Amino acid sequence: MRIGVPHAILAALILLAVCAGFSDQRPPLEKSLQAGYQFNLKSDNATPEIAPDAVHIIYWEKWNNFEGEAMQHCVNAFNAHSREALTSSDTKFRARFLSPSGQQIFVHLLSVTQVNQKTLLAVSGGIPPDVAGLWSRDVPNFARFNAALPLEDWLKRDGPAREEYQPPFWNMCVYDGKVFALPTTPATVALHWNKKLFREAGLDPETPPRTIQELDAFNEKLTKLDADGKITQMGFHPGEPGWWNYGWGNWFGGPHVSSDGRTLLLDSKEWLAAFNWLNGVAEKYGRDQVRSFRGGLGNFDSPQNAFISGKVAMVLQGVWMANFIRMYNPALEWGAAPFPMPGGTAKDPVTLVQADVLIVPRGAAHPEEAWKFVRYVSSLGALDDPDAPLEGIEILCFYQGKNTPFRKVSRAFSQKFQRQYENEYIKVFMRLGESKNAQIEPVMPMWGEIRQAVASAYDELMDKGNQPGHNPQEILSNLQNRLQPKLDREWARIDRERAAEEKP
Repeated sequence: MRIGVPHAILAALILLAVCAGFSDQRPPLEKSLQAGYQFNLKSDNATPEIAPDAVHIIYWEKWNNFEGEAMQHCVNAFNAHSREALTSSDTKFRARFLSPSGQQIFVHLLSVTQVNQKTLLAVSGGIPPDVAGLWSRDVPNFARFNAALPLEDWLKRDGPAREEYQPPFWNMCVYDGKVFALPTTPATVALHWNKKLFREAGLDPETPPRTIQELDAFNEKLTKLDADGKITQMGFHPGEPGWWNYGWGNWFGGPHVSSDGRTLLLDSKEWLAAFNWLNGVAEKYGRDQVRSFRGGLGNFDSPQNAFISGKVAMVLQGVWMANFIRMYNPALEWGAAPFPMPGGTAKDPVTLVQADVLIVPRGAAHPEEAWKFVRYVSSLGALDDPDAPLEGIEILCFYQGKNTPFRKVSRAFSQKFQRQYENEYIKVFMRLGESKNAQIEPVMPMWGEIRQAVASAYDELMDKGNQPGHNPQEILSNLQNRLQPKLDREWARIDRERAAEEKP
């Protein structure tokens, strides 16, 4: 892996972006390639020769380490196909991998920190990358502020079709009826449990909790205190890792907002049930103790990870957790199952759903060529040939050790995945993606602010839920009353803009 000097160079590029907004000039390719980390993979074939007139695509992505290298495998496959297409007589193959004028397309993958913020800045300055890898929660902002190109015309021409995806992963890319992104690696969330700690606590190591009552009972048996009464091990801590604190009402069957996105539902009986349960956990184990224990837990991407090190026996995590277990504690005995909350059923359990996504930023220098790369990433190889090479999304998901967002997988992917990972629990995450109770983050105005406000309300509850003015009902009512008028004003502004656009 070659590491550049991303922060200094990117600051310079952003300054150039501001100037470019007036001069319509872009930095030279060499400058653009210093805006992030670049991956060099010895395991792939040599980099294909680049034709003198090749169209160079700049692709910013948030990943680093093995996740970034996984995408580099996918980029390398596309680049090799484009080079091969130069001499191919197959017109469909040429159309798929060459520019409209028949030029080679060469994609440069750059790992960029704070990629969502920097992409917005680059769009505003007029020198965005050609492709950007974001989080699904970024889609509303990029769509609302005209920072991403709608993909409708390309999708109608080239696919993929909505029906090819598991519904949540397609839906999170749609804003105001238009598709602005396509999903890459999916994320459904499940309960992971430590079988060794279950066994030591007298629990069946092969049987996770199936109801919220069992979760509470297991938590009590698995939580340990030292002589001073401090928590040294916890069965389940709702704030670890803390990534899902915006969605606790979802687990109890409560959406954040009405189906039209205009009315918040944060003071519903489902959200109140969730906050009452969380408040009970804090009361039972002591607010100071729960806070202190959480503060002493290690970083996620490290051997000190709370679950990997055995500090917590159960944790909410995504499909990627298996990668970090293999990396830091391969001897760990673990399992994964749907999180046992009352908002779902055995057939259709609740899960929170996110994804990484690709967009073509508005103002991209080479939008058609950028789309051809995005389309390749959003493709599958031969479905029925077990010996066929992996293509597109399956290259990426294989090297990241994840399931894909598609309904179908190829036989080659399935067999190769099983040989490589021996992960029987991958099927849990695949089934969760098909659940009718799979909850995506609302694709709506103000979602970023709402998301942060709900997460802050969780913190307030866990710290002060026993104090006057801070009980669960009061916290949720205050949240609803504070955010709804702001959402009303945002919708009024959007409605005015739409009405102005419709005038002849």
